[in-house]
Amino acid sequence: FIDADQGVEYWLDDISLQPVDDQTWKTQANKRIDELRKRDVQIVLEGDGTEDVIIELVQKTHSFPFGTMIVADQLNDCKVNNVDSEYCKFTKDNFNWVVDNYKMKWKYMEKEKDVWNTEIQD
Repeated sequence: FIDADQGVEYWLDDISLQPVDDQTWKTQANKRIDELRKRDVQIVLEGDGTEDVIIELVQKTHSFPFGTMIVADQLNDCKVNNVDSEYCKFTKDNFNWVVDNYKMKWKYMEKEKDVWNTEIQD
């Protein structure tokens, strides 16, 4: 529950709120994961001694868009200084899509009409 100032207005477009219990949510999420993120793999081994082979697979990359909100200044500092902070390393290791928490928003990028601030974003 968010307790907002009385002067704050919320404008919502096309919203639907429905009660969901924890177990239902987890079951539905796991079903979507199985349908959207997983695929069957078939490995064929040929030759002598293939009966007792143990195979370990490690996924190196993926095309599924895993994203998070970031603080652009922190990532920019890593790029400018050519040194990864823990924040930058974690972001690069775990996400392939990002969105800035504020600097990509219109209010920041165009504080004055027709004057664009894109320095950090680029």
